[in-house]
Amino acid sequence: MIDSVNKTKLYSSLFALYSFVLSYVLFGYYTEGDQLLYIKFYESISAYNFVGGFLLYNQIIGSQEPGYYTIIFLLNGLINKTLLFSLFNAWMGYCLGYALIKKNFLPILLFIAVPLNFYLLALYFSLERLKLSLLFFMLSYMVTNKPLRVSLLLLSISNHVQTILLFVGTQFANLFPLVKQLFRGRFNFKILGLLGALLVLCAALFVVRVHIMSKFNAYASLGGFRNFIKPTFFMLITLVYARDKKMEAVSMHFPIIIAAFFLGDMRLVIFSYFIFFYYAASVNRGLNIGIIISSLYFLLKGVLFIVSILETGSGYPAAV
Repeated sequence: MIDSVNKTKLYSSLFALYSFVLSYVLFGYYTEGDQLLYIKFYESISAYNFVGGFLLYNQIIGSQEPGYYTIIFLLNGLINKTLLFSLFNAWMGYCLGYALIKKNFLPILLFIAVPLNFYLLALYFSLERLKLSLLFFMLSYMVTNKPLRVSLLLLSISNHVQTILLFVGTQFANLFPLVKQLFRGRFNFKILGLLGALLVLCAALFVVRVHIMSKFNAYASLGGFRNFIKPTFFMLITLVYARDKKMEAVSMHFPIIIAAFFLGDMRLVIFSYFIFFYYAASVNRGLNIGIIISSLYFLLKGVLFIVSILETGSGYPAAV
């Protein structure tokens, strides 16, 4: 008889296989929008050395985040882009399935509520740097070796600086119980670990400081009060399902809400949704109103996303 650990690995592997097949098929159609630039960069980089390639990366992709660039520079001559990113999507599918089933999410729901979710499809086919960033972020919380965890977190941030918001949220979540203990006169050495995490964050911010400022200047005009609405909505419905972890849930959403106010919610609300889904997944094994309604809504958007890929070459037809 298969034990629970092996069942988790089995279902996660099946979801990884689904992710790979879907990706390998649809990448052949997704040739416009964001992918047009990523394909152009991938096919051009082999003619450059490391420094020249980085300048090309900044010119075509408009990014100075070194993680994604280094991965592509090292692998582009060994494997074609469709196969490489289908494998990355399979890896992400495995991690996502593993995380949800470990939260007691019904395996059948993994193959009904998640496969065609709009935000997952956007990560698979459009938000390429963010996908790698979230992949390494998830991996960092699946390993127990602390140096490896720190390395994966740095790799995550170096692929997309936006993931710093999730990192800050997790550290806030860890900080609250330690502060409570300090007020009760108890010192917990874990607080030293949080200080170390703060140093890691500062180091990561320093490395990508020029990129952060360029993005801030580019997106500052998109901010405003209306950008509170979506991330705050997801925070409120997360609180319904967070049970005894409500303060933790608030701390996870808080940096995203603040960032959305200043930079706009366009590329941030995806974090808010995933946080909500993660907390709601363990309530009644995912069979709850929040998961069902949101999954149906984003399933419809996901189907339209795929139809758009097949008809226009991009999941966002306006971008063509």
